[in-house]
Amino acid sequence: MEKSVLIMMATYNGEKYIEEQIESIINQTYENWKLIIQDDGSEDKTVQIINYFCKKDSRITFRKNDTSVHGAFSNFHSLINYCKTLEKYDYYMFSDQDDIWFNNKIEFFVDYFHKESKESIPFFCYADLSLIDGDGKKINDSLNSIWKIDGKNRVSLFFSHKVYGCNMMINEKLFRIVPELDINNININIMSHDNYYAKFAAVFGGFAYLNVSLMDYRRHDNNETANQKFTVDFKRLLYRVSHINDLAKKHANIYNQTLVTIAMLKKKKLNNKQRKFIDVMETVIKTGGFKALKFCSANKVLWGNRIENISRKLILTLGIYRKYLIDESDIDL
Repeated sequence: MEKSVLIMMATYNGEKYIEEQIESIINQTYENWKLIIQDDGSEDKTVQIINYFCKKDSRITFRKNDTSVHGAFSNFHSLINYCKTLEKYDYYMFSDQDDIWFNNKIEFFVDYFHKESKESIPFFCYADLSLIDGDGKKINDSLNSIWKIDGKNRVSLFFSHKVYGCNMMINEKLFRIVPELDINNININIMSHDNYYAKFAAVFGGFAYLNVSLMDYRRHDNNETANQKFTVDFKRLLYRVSHINDLAKKHANIYNQTLVTIAMLKKKKLNNKQRKFIDVMETVIKTGGFKALKFCSANKVLWGNRIENISRKLILTLGIYRKYLIDESDIDL
């Protein structure tokens, strides 16, 4: 029996690119999928375009974010919480509104799960991405070649945040083991859904990076993550060093996501090995310094290319990010 796939797409004012993205999903070689699109109150023609495709293809469903909480992360978590109430699917995927999926993307992921028999444990796989600009012009054939997103080990998943939800597939066991996040909690404003799921897989199951580009990842001025830079040279390194406090805040934001995730992990039933692992992750993040640097080096944590690694290691060693860490008493999920 053909495996079922549920795709979750969160939208907001995406009229410029969403049609091309939905078409790329409709044109997939693998056909047993359902797409649920949740809009966050778009003021352009996004909803009109979505409704057109709902009439065109019965596999596509539209819903509004009817909560009082809005924003990119909140919209996605609200959608995910809703999908947890639905019937079970074999696999789950996340989709941005402005990318373009290669037509074999779903089939490639499903084939991997089938060939590797990754069904008995919570598991996800993710792949490389090709970069395009707002006009669809190719920037680079491989994000991994410039930012090293291939996962080396589970420790890296807690430090590097290089998993892209728009190009990952998770199995049913992982989808069910990860608890819902309360979108009314202020901490949700910092929680990226992809790395949240990745950390649960690191503790309870496993993951795999597939060294093939399966989609065009569009970078343009209106991206939620438009301020991300995908090339890091010495000029940028010097800029970072001269603005080291701002850099420390950005690093603290990543570590705060991890601390919130650890708080959620602690609510699950853990064996001694799992609890020891997350306790070590929490201690390393909260202490920083040379011991933290030594730990990350011993576990071959990679944050990106050489310059990116230097930058991250500097902040971790100096420990100045710690004053921006969330207080444990404030993590009430």
